[in-house]
Amino acid sequence: MMNLNQKAFTLIEMMIVMLVITVILAITIPNIFNQRQAVESKGCDAYIRVVESQVQSYKMKYEVIPAVSNLKEVGFIQGEELKCPDGRSISIQETGQVTVDAASEL
Repeated sequence: MMNLNQKAFTLIEMMIVMLVITVILAITIPNIFNQRQAVESKGCDAYIRVVESQVQSYKMKYEVIPAVSNLKEVGFIQGEELKCPDGRSISIQETGQVTVDAASEL
């Protein structure tokens, strides 16, 4: 004979658990994506400030507005400092202003 007092999960209980997990994931995943974008944006802001300070340092030392190649030649910046974590490129205008270009297509 079959014992009816066996302890086990029913199909409905398992489906309810799966539904709860799905709802939690549906709420969490978009928040993680938004946080990642915010972090990458802050990283780009930090890179811009670094390049701006190096442009100012170069202007004080050599009394001219530098081009990117000038900053690289004298070691004021490295190549990776001109690329934001989110894919945008940092450039220096003729006026010495540091700008961010649109994201490059991969």
